[in-house]
Amino acid sequence: PFRFANLAVRSRRVRDLETDQVTRALGLRPDLVSILMGANDLVGHGADPLALAARLEAQVRRLRDAGVDVLLVTPFLPRRRAARLFARRFAVYASELRRIARDTGSMLLDTEAHPALGDLDMWADDKVHMRSRGHRFLAYRAAEALGVPDAEALGGLDAALHADDDAPDPHGWLRRHALPWIWRRLHGRTAGDGLSAKHDDYVDLPVGGDGVRGRV
Repeated sequence: PFRFANLAVRSRRVRDLETDQVTRALGLRPDLVSILMGANDLVGHGADPLALAARLEAQVRRLRDAGVDVLLVTPFLPRRRAARLFARRFAVYASELRRIARDTGSMLLDTEAHPALGDLDMWADDKVHMRSRGHRFLAYRAAEALGVPDAEALGGLDAALHADDDAPDPHGWLRRHALPWIWRRLHGRTAGDGLSAKHDDYVDLPVGGDGVRGRV
């Protein structure tokens, strides 16, 4: 069977990769680990993209030393005026991830090659997270990076079979998203507080062919 786990939790940062997620991933003995991490750090006050990348590199090397393949994904921003404030940080961090992928023999999904990810119709009403369409688009770009046959054609077929299934926000962005975010910031909380990983152990998907250990 094809097995996968999902250790991601909303609002997590590079420190969570260091203190928790990589250790838990190694305990699952996977073949492949994908890492999309850093955006929450980069939008923080005084973020240092070089220091963040160095900390992430240490975790990538832990995985590679254990014989695990790694797919790195460069974080990206929506095409909005406010996002320009963080563009340089994201660019420096992405440049470091390209170097890390090269130096560690990791695979890379360089989102700069896919500008459609910045389109506003890829993003949810909160202007921070992706909507279902964006997640599907990114998933097929990852499949391409991993060498899945006909990934682009399959992605186009998948998109044709889906309507935009995220319901519009009837309460308005300020009331539903901005004000709760301000409240959390003032109280030192995040949207991920109290949440746990969706699949912290393997989920089996039966497929033909030889079995594999798993993906995280």
